[in-house]
Amino acid sequence: MKKATINGKDFYDYLRFGAEEVYSGKDDLNRINVFPVKDGDTGTNLALTINSIVDETEISEDFNVVIQSMSDAAFESARGNSGIIFASFLNGFSSACGQLRTVSMEDFSNGATLAVQEAYAAVASPVEGTMLTVIREWADYIRDNHSKHHYFSDLLEAAYTRAKIALEETPEKLEVLKRSKVVDSGAKGFVLFLSGINRLLSEIKTAAFSDKTVSENPRVD
Repeated sequence: MKKATINGKDFYDYLRFGAEEVYSGKDDLNRINVFPVKDGDTGTNLALTINSIVDETEISEDFNVVIQSMSDAAFESARGNSGIIFASFLNGFSSACGQLRTVSMEDFSNGATLAVQEAYAAVASPVEGTMLTVIREWADYIRDNHSKHHYFSDLLEAAYTRAKIALEETPEKLEVLKRSKVVDSGAKGFVLFLSGINRLLSEIKTAAFSDKTVSENPRVD
């Protein structure tokens, strides 16, 4: 089903599917973790953070209930730089949209814009070519293009494509990544999170198409 607004349950499902992708890719994220230090724990930290948020979120149709509980859980469970950045990202959405029961694409754009500000503020010395850059590029696309899309699925799929491009560009912004021939681990973690959302949207689209096909071509025994 194509939606021009989303509710709390929709946003919770975004988080849940995103968490699954991050968890599946955590070992690879640990392997390519070379910045800010090569300690091999970015994937583990991000996966544990997001999974804890999933477990602690109060599920509701009301967006305000869901995002406020997510934000509270995020700061309680944030681990490592990637976890702190992700927690701050959610807090931005909570600050911008925490009073809304449903969220339009314009509301979501406002949330994404504030999420970027919160994420950058969470880091003492922000560095480009990291998770911060990909979050900003993703949010900038949403800010600049949300009015051009009719449905959340189309907007988020296009923003995901922009985030993937930003990820591939991270070695050009950080010499340590270029030398190691890897992309930034935290940035890839955020793209994995977005890929989970994209997978959910694809599954919904496929299910809707199947239902429409069945209704248009009823089985005759």
